[in-house]
Amino acid sequence: MKNVEQDKEKEKGKCPQCGAKLEELIAYSLEENKQIITLDENGELDWSISEPVELSCRIIEIECPQCNATIYKNNGSSEDPKFKELLGGV
Repeated sequence: MKNVEQDKEKEKGKCPQCGAKLEELIAYSLEENKQIITLDENGELDWSISEPVELSCRIIEIECPQCNATIYKNNGSSEDPKFKELLGGV
């Protein structure tokens, strides 16, 4: 039983798809944004001012930066302890 736990501990901080050491994660989130639309100096639409609507995040997908595989999804919680686990933390 101890070997199984040791193996799991060794896998923390590695991509489950390609085995790369994870020092960072790529996160895609599905959320609502409030955007301010203006006209720029050329009369073109400018959508550059954007801010997320608080508590509107519904999905967060995590990708490995090496192989781009989706390695985790959740229901929009940015406090999910799995993020630290994927990065090798406790």
